[in-house]
Amino acid sequence: MLGRHLHDKDMTEAHGFAPAGALARLGIGPQQYQQLLLKFHAQYEQTSGQLESFIARKQYDAAVHYVHTLRGTSSSLSADRVYEAATDLEEMLQSRLNGAEDAAGDHQLAQALAAVSEALQEFFHMIEKPRFD
Repeated sequence: MLGRHLHDKDMTEAHGFAPAGALARLGIGPQQYQQLLLKFHAQYEQTSGQLESFIARKQYDAAVHYVHTLRGTSSSLSADRVYEAATDLEEMLQSRLNGAEDAAGDHQLAQALAAVSEALQEFFHMIEKPRFD
């Protein structure tokens, strides 16, 4: 499935996914990249629940660490929308670590978390294996 996406530059870039750039940056071939994408999917498919749990328990340090790792990995894989959404969320979580907490901030934090979830789901849809019905 990845091979099809590598040749459809307009589609992938429109969805914040630039596999050709990742292949060049990582110095790997399409099969190794596909393996990395599948590992990424497995590692981050529960991201929303994990982050909601950290935030509910006010474990902002754990949430920042988790999102920071997500940012780095998504950047390496050229999942640009995931990276951008994770960057915004990390900044908000970092401000929570520094003591900034209010009702308006809660709403913004929820929106940032939703943006990360949406970007991840879109990315997962782009990389999932074809299904045969």
